[in-house]
Amino acid sequence: MPHSLHWCSASLSPRAATTTPSNKPPPNPNRRRSNRRNPNLNHSNRRSRNRQQPQQAAAETGIVRIGSVQPLSGGGLAFYGKSEEVGLMLAVQQINESGGFVVGDTTYTIEVVARDTRSDDAVGIAAVQELIRDEGIKIIFGPIPHGVGLAASELTQPEQVLHLMSLSILTSEGGVLNPETSQTSHKWLFQIEPSELTRSTITAAGVLELLGAQPGDTSVIIATDDPSGQFLGRFYNGVLTALGQKTHPVVFYPPGTTDFTPFLTRLKGLNPDWVHNWYIAADSVLIAEQALELEVARGYMVFGVDPGWWQENFPDGIENESPIVLACINLCRAINSSERSREHYRAVNEFECGDPDGCSPAPLTDITLWQYDYVYMLVAAMQKAGTVDDTTAIAEALEGITIDGVLSSTLTMDPEWHRVAHGYDTCRVQLGEIACTNFSLEEYGPEALGVTEEFVLANQEGSEQ
Repeated sequence: MPHSLHWCSASLSPRAATTTPSNKPPPNPNRRRSNRRNPNLNHSNRRSRNRQQPQQAAAETGIVRIGSVQPLSGGGLAFYGKSEEVGLMLAVQQINESGGFVVGDTTYTIEVVARDTRSDDAVGIAAVQELIRDEGIKIIFGPIPHGVGLAASELTQPEQVLHLMSLSILTSEGGVLNPETSQTSHKWLFQIEPSELTRSTITAAGVLELLGAQPGDTSVIIATDDPSGQFLGRFYNGVLTALGQKTHPVVFYPPGTTDFTPFLTRLKGLNPDWVHNWYIAADSVLIAEQALELEVARGYMVFGVDPGWWQENFPDGIENESPIVLACINLCRAINSSERSREHYRAVNEFECGDPDGCSPAPLTDITLWQYDYVYMLVAAMQKAGTVDDTTAIAEALEGITIDGVLSSTLTMDPEWHRVAHGYDTCRVQLGEIACTNFSLEEYGPEALGVTEEFVLANQEGSEQ
């Protein structure tokens, strides 16, 4: 019998980064609260391994202004932009409320100058220009997605603006970061996300394991037809091929699609065992609903949907025997794979809605950690460099720095590639039961599984063309 999902589209909008219940004022990341601990600067449970030891409070005070450019409205990417901004603002709030951080003889707090791209590349580029030219900002987080991020980097680097972005394309083919440019033209650019080879390999290996896939099974991909979807979908296809799956060219759908029947019918004609989708979380749910109704495959990968959203929208489960795997974009928010991540997401919940046990409606997705850990890494680099103004010195201090982060207890910035590496959470859903697992870099990364970028790039169109 065909199976269908039934969910309420109204619950697809997570709260904005600074939204709280109406009887509370919005969180102010610059206010101080004496009982709030700074979990990285003054306590061993979040120590930086490559920084100066915390000093006594300095006589002078100062403010470090950093820019944030994210899609906070205007389309499906707003889910991601809001989540990233929450991660950044939470870290800033914790640092400021603990009394700031010391560099030299000055205690600094952080002020965030935020801009909304409205999911429009031209608006995003203009926002980056404005922060640099009019606001004098020398440190910028964002924007996403790939196209606007690459364009923004060409504005920041000639101005020696320290630029941190969660875009895996920066160090991939067609990107701008490599061991040569990281020391010359793009010395101030950092990818606060693993390589796409690492992310896709760990994600694909975890998904296939939880689906119960075997070598020789057929996996097909449906992806958004925009620059990010084209890059991510094809790359993931090459990884699936490297992991022993039979693969076909990726089927792309136009942004804004709501009826996926024509695309799923094409996939069904390939007799797949497994369907994987990239990369808009809101689309993932619609695709899963319609794929189940059409009985396209034996099981499905749903990208970017947090298990908390799934549980809230399907409290009684789904009456189907097909396994569904939820690929959290980094770590899952509602079901945690470590005590460290549980503590982090309780803090995120409290920041967003005032309830550490969870927000309602549950957020569709969460990528707060692609900002949160890196605010602490930035502060550690400033302390190591002994400056908050010299972006070249701070960039050099970031190279090779390691912090005890949420994503990894040894979160390290590669000194040559200017990128990080860590594991990912993935969850299996079947007959109402959800179980989540962290797939580690050490056991499921490309080196461990023998997946090379050369093979992946040569096989992006699939093995069964």
